[in-house]
Amino acid sequence: MISLGQAGSFQLVTSSYARAEAHRNLQRKYPVCVETFQQQLATTCLVAESDQGICPDGLAEKNRPIYRAAQASKADMLLTGSDGS
Repeated sequence: MISLGQAGSFQLVTSSYARAEAHRNLQRKYPVCVETFQQQLATTCLVAESDQGICPDGLAEKNRPIYRAAQASKADMLLTGSDGS
């Protein structure tokens, strides 16, 4: 998906919160991937965070900022590595 976005098939976006969380997770689990992640961010648009918007029932508190940023940016799709918990 990231490769398609980088090729211009669609716009990749992220929030500061999502970017920091992804960086932390990569650093902890796959440190060898951090440099590639940093390079991929060069073609990713940073969107504003939002504390507005309604989240689905049962969405974990830690995932709400990511969901709300996607809503605020009017994203067509939300791609996460989360299992939803």
